[in-house]
Amino acid sequence: MADETRPPATLGIASWLTIGGFCVSLATLIFGGIKFFQEFEMNAKQPFLEKQMEYCFEASDVVATVATNPNGSDTRTKAEGRFWELYWGQLAIVENAAVETEMVCFGHWLNQSAQTDCGDIAPRQRSLRLAKACRNLVSEMWGVSLENLVGKSQDGDAAGNSADQFKKTP
Repeated sequence: MADETRPPATLGIASWLTIGGFCVSLATLIFGGIKFFQEFEMNAKQPFLEKQMEYCFEASDVVATVATNPNGSDTRTKAEGRFWELYWGQLAIVENAAVETEMVCFGHWLNQSAQTDCGDIAPRQRSLRLAKACRNLVSEMWGVSLENLVGKSQDGDAAGNSADQFKKTP
């Protein structure tokens, strides 16, 4: 009789296995829930991110077309029209501050605005700046780590000479 009234001193192996199984199940459930919500969030953002990438690529292409074609050419005139459509519409929906700044500066250059805070930068360099801003935006939003581009072909040489100095102007 004395044995029946004594509380057990330790839990048995079966009890520990039950507790361990419960903890593993709980951890699996929590991890699965976190993964589900992360994927749900990414899937919800994907249409926006795809449009953002599409408009950034198009803006970069349009600005490069304007920057590399002679004033008055049909190609440039069409590209200028599309630039303003992107500027006043679709790109404004998805751009960040850096892309906006480069689009505004390119717009000032196109309008030959005297009063700007954009500096005196060649159109091809402005095109590269927009492309870099778009590259940074897209890589950040998609969670892709890209190496920083600062080569001579991008920003000029170590002496500060612009890469535009070494290219023929059409």
